[in-house]
This record gives sequence, structure tokens and C-alpha cells, in this order.
Amino acid sequence: LISANEARKTEAVVFDKSKVVYPKNGCISSKYPFICDYAYRSLLQMPSLGKNPSERAKMVKRGGLTIQTNIDPKVQDAAQKAVSDVVGPKDPVLAGTAIVQPGTGLLLAMAQSRPVMGDKSGQTYYNY
Repeated sequence: LISANEARKTEAVVFDKSKVVYPKNGCISSKYPFICDYAYRSLLQMPSLGKNPSERAKMVKRGGLTIQTNIDPKVQDAAQKAVSDVVGPKDPVLAGTAIVQPGTGLLLAMAQSRPVMGDKSGQTYYNY
């Protein structure tokens, strides 16, 4: 509880909407957001994490799981560079690639020409 005087002082503070900060979380904060998104969507398909996608999402977000991939940062960076060298993020066409290990199907890298997860020109939230 606070005193009436403390309440009046608090009510006198003007709310400044321009100072509101929206933290980045989830895949958008990842160095490789689209690979993160791919892994997340794959986990939502795993029955061992819950009865349905909603339960699985809760398990992934709150279950204290450690999720590891075999994405090689060197291979990923090279794939991104290869795509970005051919098609720019603001080009009207887009490009994408996935590097899969033969025989295992193991995803080693994936890249797209709109590499930043966002809503500005040259960015997209859509995982091509």
C-alpha cells in the first residue's frame, strides 16, 4: 500500500508513449531468425511435446528445453552470402537455398534474399 500523497505524485506523472520499448524475443532476436523459425515450426509437429500444436508451443516456450541444431555458422554465412550476392533484399524477385546433407536429410544451412526478420523494405517475416 502507498500513502495518498504518494498516489497523487504517481498520478501526476505523464505517460510518454514514445518511451515505450518493445523487446525483441523469439526468433527475431536470433542471429539466424529463419532457421530458428524453421526449427520452431518443426517442434510444433512433434507429438512427444504435447497433444496439439498449442500444447507443444507452450512446452517449447516454457518447458526449459535445450534445443540444438547442427547448423554450421560458417556454412550458413556462406549460403547467405551466396544468395545475397545474386539477389538483393529489395529486388522484386527473391531467392532462397537450403543445404541438406545427402543421405541423412540433415539441414546444414538455409538462406533467403530477404535475410532480416522485420517489416521494412527488404525485410519479411515470411519464411520462404
